[in-house]
Amino acid sequence: MNGLFALFFVKNRWLRNQEINNFLRVELILYKNKVGKYKYQEHRQIELYNIIFSQLGALKALEYKHIFKKKVTNND
Repeated sequence: MNGLFALFFVKNRWLRNQEINNFLRVELILYKNKVGKYKYQEHRQIELYNIIFSQLGALKALEYKHIFKKKVTNND
């Protein structure tokens, strides 16, 4: 029971931390694009888009998969 009670308090903080983590991940990619390993790419904007999409797209896909599984199990 205490675990369920704690989950309600921790969930919002966990979601906020996940958003901050995503933002920091994008900032790191932008830094690498500007001065790091992607500095000499011929098409930096396209490379940047691909990297951000692959990072955040995979996270959103996992999140939606988890939500879908939760809905399916709740309907049964």
